[in-house]
Amino acid sequence: MAKKVKKHDGRTSDLTFKWMLTTLGPEWEQWQELAAEWMATQHVGVDHKLSALSRFFESYLLECAPYATDIGLFFKGYNGHICSTEELEATVRKTINDPVKVSKSINHLGDFINYVIEHHLSEEDDSGNLMPLVRNPLSKIKRQQSHTETVRNPLPYRYIQDLRQILCPLPDKAELTVIEQNLPQGESLLPSYHYRHFKHWTWAQEQAGQRKSGGDWFEVEPDLIDKSDPDCVWRTKEVTRDNKRITLHQIWSPVKAMVIFMKLHLPLRTYQVRMLDSGEADTWRYESGRWKLNDKHDFALGSEKRPFGKGIIRRIHDTMTGQYSTGLYINTNKTADQNKDELERGYIIPWQNEEVLYWLEKLRNWQEKYNPIVKPTDCTTLLTKHIGKHKSQTQLESMGEIAFLFRDASAKGEDKYKPICGAANIAPFWYQLLLELENQLAEQGNTLDNGERLKLVVDYPEDTPENAKVATNFPLHSLRVSLITAYTMDTQLPLPVISKLLAGHSRILMTIYYNKITPSVMAEKMSEAEGELEGKAKQSVRNFLKDASLAQIQCKMVYHKEDSIQAALVNRNPIGWEERSAGLCLVGGNTVKSDEVSTLGGCWNGGELIRDASAAVNRIYGSVPHGPENCIRCRWFITEARYLPALNAQFNQLSYKAHQAANLSVEIEGELEAL
Repeated sequence: MAKKVKKHDGRTSDLTFKWMLTTLGPEWEQWQELAAEWMATQHVGVDHKLSALSRFFESYLLECAPYATDIGLFFKGYNGHICSTEELEATVRKTINDPVKVSKSINHLGDFINYVIEHHLSEEDDSGNLMPLVRNPLSKIKRQQSHTETVRNPLPYRYIQDLRQILCPLPDKAELTVIEQNLPQGESLLPSYHYRHFKHWTWAQEQAGQRKSGGDWFEVEPDLIDKSDPDCVWRTKEVTRDNKRITLHQIWSPVKAMVIFMKLHLPLRTYQVRMLDSGEADTWRYESGRWKLNDKHDFALGSEKRPFGKGIIRRIHDTMTGQYSTGLYINTNKTADQNKDELERGYIIPWQNEEVLYWLEKLRNWQEKYNPIVKPTDCTTLLTKHIGKHKSQTQLESMGEIAFLFRDASAKGEDKYKPICGAANIAPFWYQLLLELENQLAEQGNTLDNGERLKLVVDYPEDTPENAKVATNFPLHSLRVSLITAYTMDTQLPLPVISKLLAGHSRILMTIYYNKITPSVMAEKMSEAEGELEGKAKQSVRNFLKDASLAQIQCKMVYHKEDSIQAALVNRNPIGWEERSAGLCLVGGNTVKSDEVSTLGGCWNGGELIRDASAAVNRIYGSVPHGPENCIRCRWFITEARYLPALNAQFNQLSYKAHQAANLSVEIEGELEAL
């Protein structure tokens, strides 16, 4: 008879599986010891393996094969029942509906049983080879993929700029004029962000909990509040405690808002932002654009000759000029960090982004003043909630010590020195930020021609708690692709910075051609005479694509691949479609391959099918012929008759280039013959 499961038994972080003895019973001790033994040998994917084993014992063996407390019977079977992969898969599918996760879970269990057989149920033959005494009843299964291609769009860059302004509103021209008039004689106007402080982040403060406590507001002693500090946002609350009315003093923590701020400015993963080091233990200290030896903290490491540096703000020596500049050091980089010493991890971005440096320094100073540490945090003390998924002791030890810049001052106890918790904490804030932009766009009249709102978030019933609203049409990780695309196409950053340094790639993953005047821009200039028609076509085509059936689209629109158009239109979200000179790009003008989201379409997979597969995600497409932004050859491009003038202009432009190339070829051939 299956026992009733007790909740909150510590299983999510218990690598020894002691919870089994109390929740399932002492008769499971043999399995518990084997599971703990196997987990001690695992250093990668620990979180997934932990969940798979817990599910195996509790949902499968306990329910379907309770006799398996005797491990021998697990392999032999009992009363006509034998454990099988098919039965296990059916059990797993009751709680997991992702085919990839199902196969991974079952394959982890197959590895576990193989380990048990190899180390406990095998004997050596005459040649010294291990021979198994039993057969593993669980076989590995292949990954089952969806047969329909899914395409997610990155957030358009113009909306990223709007989100920055909501979060950190910069002064407008009128305010800058007043500031300039009040400057001391001889002093010139600085960039606008220099006249902003955390006190100006009013929208973020309003999201941080309107209750008496909680959110990003935390209780402090009154003498900690510095009323003259523009970065100290504080308030008082009247509450009743022990039947007495008392006044609470609270300070607002800007940490959560700064996580989003960083992701709106740099193409970083959320985990990378949360793990950043403040540099408080570094040898050199950054202050107002200058570097000085760190004499502020007695736990600072290194010396002038052998400096220590793990902080996000990095002092970089230029070997060509001999000068020092300031860049950014990202101390984590996904799988590229495996088997590396803590000081070898991550990568440097040699980009002196003054605005980002300004706010990073402000956050570091805020932490030092209102949430100080006495030493960096030992990463072995981090829990799953801090990291996002369970890591082995070896993985935690390899991370070393970090003075977390994004430590959560509003947390309790020792957690205030550890990084702010991940998705569950940040996702509702991101939802509210996108919802605010959606409302602003609607108020400004930025809707479809039919009056429909541009949707950035998923709507919830009215009685849904604010913290439960997390689903958006543009998840946080889409920011990374959007920013890389923008840096590639709209800045002068060289290829090595884009692909290796800025994006943290260990090698160049894609070819990015950059030219100040791109073919699409040139074609756009040539079609300016058709501006009025172009403007009308923009929304009408969007409306049509949003509402029409695929059969209607086939009759009216022109495109290369029907399956690609069908995949791109599955969400029918016009915000992710970018207007081009001769039609629409249904993947948001994305020129950069994502290493986070494999389903993002773009120039890098807009070409011909190279290798077919039954599972759409396994199909391999080439890049667009002749480089990014050659839209007329791309499978994500769709156009119609309204764009004929622009298409004609582009055809004439290409014909002219071909004619010039032919003339040059004849000329060179004549010169060769003359020689």
